[in-house]
Amino acid sequence: MTDKITIKSLANSDTAQEIQNFLQSLVPNVEITSEPLPEYCEEEIFPRTKQLLTKNLEDVQTKFKQEDWNIREDAALNLAMSGNIQAMPLLLAQVNDPRPEVKHMVIYALGRITVTDGEVFPVIGTLMEFLADSDFETRLVTVQALGKIASQFPTSNTYNQEIIAHLLNCLETEDDWCVREAIAQALTMIKIEDAGQIIAVTEALKKLQEDENIFVKRAAMLAESKIEQKAPPPKGKQPGVLQWLESITKGSLDVASSYLGWVSSEQTQLAGIYTQGINDISSKYIRKDLIIDSQSYRLQIIPGDKSGIYKFQLLNTTPGGKVLGGYKLILLTVEGEDFEGNCDVAETATDFLEIELSLDSDEGVIWKTEPLPDNYQEETLWL
Repeated sequence: MTDKITIKSLANSDTAQEIQNFLQSLVPNVEITSEPLPEYCEEEIFPRTKQLLTKNLEDVQTKFKQEDWNIREDAALNLAMSGNIQAMPLLLAQVNDPRPEVKHMVIYALGRITVTDGEVFPVIGTLMEFLADSDFETRLVTVQALGKIASQFPTSNTYNQEIIAHLLNCLETEDDWCVREAIAQALTMIKIEDAGQIIAVTEALKKLQEDENIFVKRAAMLAESKIEQKAPPPKGKQPGVLQWLESITKGSLDVASSYLGWVSSEQTQLAGIYTQGINDISSKYIRKDLIIDSQSYRLQIIPGDKSGIYKFQLLNTTPGGKVLGGYKLILLTVEGEDFEGNCDVAETATDFLEIELSLDSDEGVIWKTEPLPDNYQEETLWL
C-alpha cells in the first residue's frame, strides 16, 4: 500500500507545485498531491477586518498599553491584517516592545502595510536597523517584511535598490540558515531593473547555491531562475561587465564592489599615471590586475564624457615600470575580428597603451594583450 499526503495551501499554484515537487524528491515512495484552501480569508475576512480596524485604532492603541503581552501581540496582528497605513505610527512606536513575540508581530505588520514613496522611508529606516539584531528570529521576520514592502512597488526605485544592497550585505555575515533562505526568497519578490544590481544579485545567489544547508541551496536556485527572467539574455562567457560599470557610474551600485575579477575604483583612490585620462566627470572606473612577463600590469576601463564611450588602458603598475616596447593592447569584435583602431602598440617603452571605443547597447568587445597575461581566459565585455 502506497502512503499518500495531501498538501493544503494558500500559496499560488506555481509555488504549491514547487513545494510538492520538492517534497516528492525527498520521499519518492509517498504519493504527494496538493490542493488550494478556500480563498475566503482574502475575500471575506480581510475586508471586514480592515473596515473594523479603521474605526477602532484608538482601541488598538489601548491594547498596546496592556501589561499582558498576548494582548499586545494580538493588537499587532490585527493591524497586520488591516494593512492600514493609518496604523503605521502605532506600529513604529511599538517596534521595540520588550517582549520578542510582540516585537516580531509588529515587524511583520509593518511589512504588510500598503505604503507609498513618501510613507515608506521611516518604515524601511526602522526595519534596516533590525537586520543586525542579535536575535535570528528578529532578523528573519525583518527580511520577510522588507521583501514584502519592496514587492509593492511595480518598478525599481531608490527604496528597492537600498533594500537589495542591505540584504546582500547581510548575506556576507549571516550565520543562520533560515535567514539566508529568507533573503534568497525576498530577492525574488523585488522588482530589479538596474543591470548592475541584477548582476550583483545573481552572483550572490550563485554563491548561496554552495551553502551547506539544502533549503538555502534550493531557495537560491529558485531565486536565480526567477532573477534570470528579469535580466538581459546572456551573451558570451561573461555578460554585463560594462553594464556593471554603467551602474557604478550612475550611482546605482557602491563604488567599492567587484565582479568577475574586475574591481571598481575612483580617481581619488589612486594617483599619477594610474588614473591617466580620468576626468572629474568620469571619476569612477573599473580595473583588472594582470601579470605579464612576471611584472604587475593593470587593464582599466574609463567611461567617457558621453554614454557609450570608453577608454581601455594598459599600464605597468610595477614601481618605476613602463609598458615595454612591442607590447600590444587589442580589442576584437565578439566574433573575434579586427576593426579600425582596435590596437595600440608600444613602439618604445611608454607610460600606457590606450584605445578609445564607442559602443551601443547590446554591443560587446573581446580584450587581449600581446604578450598574453598569466592565466588569460578570453572574456567578452557587454554593454
